[in-house]
Amino acid sequence: MNHSDEDLLRLISQATAADDDEFYEDRTIVSSHGGIDIVERCGRRGISEASSTDDVVLPTIFSDIRLLPAHNIACCRFPLPEADGTADRWGLYDYEAETWLLLPRYTDYDLNEEYRTIDVIDGEGHHGLYSLRLRRLVIPALYDDTTQWDRGEYLWVKLAGSYHFVHRDSGQHISVPEATMAFDTAEGMLVVYRGRATALNSEGYGDRRRLRQLVVQAGGRYTAFCQKYHRSITFDVYGYVFE
Repeated sequence: MNHSDEDLLRLISQATAADDDEFYEDRTIVSSHGGIDIVERCGRRGISEASSTDDVVLPTIFSDIRLLPAHNIACCRFPLPEADGTADRWGLYDYEAETWLLLPRYTDYDLNEEYRTIDVIDGEGHHGLYSLRLRRLVIPALYDDTTQWDRGEYLWVKLAGSYHFVHRDSGQHISVPEATMAFDTAEGMLVVYRGRATALNSEGYGDRRRLRQLVVQAGGRYTAFCQKYHRSITFDVYGYVFE
């Protein structure tokens, strides 16, 4: 079931009210993390200020909480009511700003600490990308796979066997049918198309001049990397690939 933001906030509010009704049950500290405690009550978890289980940061309404202290973020798993029971969904909460960064609608997530990004996966297995550096979702969860690198203006995504791009700032989807590989670069969009390396313009069309410029600036051969798949290619001014 797909829940709107309003639905999710209402469900969280209802769960918080139910938690308040159990005020007579003590909270116990599960773990401490530099001024923040993960606490538990009646089998559910929340967050309190250190050394004070009554100073609530997040109510004890979650089935699991994992902290990212370097980013002041709590990864919270919330039991959403469904027709056939409950379904746990993950969200991201900024416990310093006391605000939701991503509401709990994701079945799983994968943190990449090196690139400071989080691959988020929805209930239908679609991937998106959250940037810890930019503090926002830069790729919506609509794709079969996504890059984990957020430094380029254009970020690659995979859908129905082909690679495409999403403009990091505007969210625009640039379709590139038949692209068999895409790369992480701050130099625009680079793909393998019909066996040759191809630079693309902002509309997703081949740009031979841009390709030649990249190769010449690199000294005659340019090497492109796909960080997620640990793959690289080197190519010349004509796009011929040297594996």
